[in-house]
Amino acid sequence: MADSADGRNADIEAALAKVRPLKESLLLTAGLLFLFALIYWMRLEWSSEIYVGRHGMLDLYLAGSLLLLSFIDIRTFLLLDVLTLPMIAVGLAVAVFGGGDWVQSFVGAGLGYGLFAGLSWAWRRWRGIEALGLGDAKLLSAGGAFCGVSLLPVIVLIGSSSALITMLLLQILSPHQKTSLVPFGPFLAIGIWSCWCFRTALLF
Repeated sequence: MADSADGRNADIEAALAKVRPLKESLLLTAGLLFLFALIYWMRLEWSSEIYVGRHGMLDLYLAGSLLLLSFIDIRTFLLLDVLTLPMIAVGLAVAVFGGGDWVQSFVGAGLGYGLFAGLSWAWRRWRGIEALGLGDAKLLSAGGAFCGVSLLPVIVLIGSSSALITMLLLQILSPHQKTSLVPFGPFLAIGIWSCWCFRTALLF
């Protein structure tokens, strides 16, 4: 049993021992920033409304937090509690004090965490390896807090689809390079940002 426990985390420990170079991490994050800006521009084209004041600051906070988390995850395969937990709290506070649907927000935060934490536990029991970390579960919880439980499936769909497309492109461009672990945080961030920007359209 001890040998199994030691072996199942070997891939993650190897990945953590090989921190991605800073220049490469910055370039990948810059690409993600461009995608975020493109999504925001599409929202402006769709709604012709620029949110200012409190709404604009909330947009800036969410985008900045997601990009910082993505950079750290790209570089180290870690999603830090010091960033994800405040995001959950802010999302819930906005729903409660900002006139949002607080039931959607609270259920979204709880179900978002439970979904990925449950999948991680089940995969670890079945295959003996880590698939999703609790950092991903907390990030999805933040997405549920901001966007509501109704958009959780859309967040996961966008995140999973973008991750799959990226993996296929990597296989095509670098067929001889085997990548066993890919940080899921940046793809989840794309799903959260997309749903946040178009939440009005997606909910109706």
